[in-house]
Amino acid sequence: MRQYDAEPSDELAHRLARLFLRTNPAPTDTMEQFYEAWWWLRDHPMFRYAGVRTDESFPECLEVYPAKVDPTTRRIEDDKSKNTHVEIWIEVTTYEPAVGDLDLPGWQDTGAPCHHYRLDCGADTYEEAVIILAHKVWERRELYPFTKPWPEAIPHRETPEDELESIREELEEANNG
Repeated sequence: MRQYDAEPSDELAHRLARLFLRTNPAPTDTMEQFYEAWWWLRDHPMFRYAGVRTDESFPECLEVYPAKVDPTTRRIEDDKSKNTHVEIWIEVTTYEPAVGDLDLPGWQDTGAPCHHYRLDCGADTYEEAVIILAHKVWERRELYPFTKPWPEAIPHRETPEDELESIREELEEANNG
């Protein structure tokens, strides 16, 4: 929270800091988990340009934006009046080697973009969304192998039932296709 104290006259920064502290009862734990999740994800082999990790490849694989959602469903509803809660959403795109029909100009260096919609996630804060993304990648370690161990600072979550079903479907698709 030190960065918010640097400009005491910046009312918006102070409001954001107060909101963060109100929604995160243990901000030190959340920030430590965020830090560990960020670096664990950054080193993950799925976040590469055409198989090569660069400093830019992991952040470039994330599309981050605020979304207004229905607070009861945590989804964007057609009835916009229900969408009153703001979340930070992350959509994940990785870059697969550009071969065959995907060997297009401009994709030789980065690879062809591939949206991993089942890894998309959201939370009240950016930090929490990154932690959730790390959990989702870890829970799919059979699909996205990685030898780096899970960070000890981040407790394992109980995987939601709908997420378990999604993982089963992905494994089935991978084994059949």
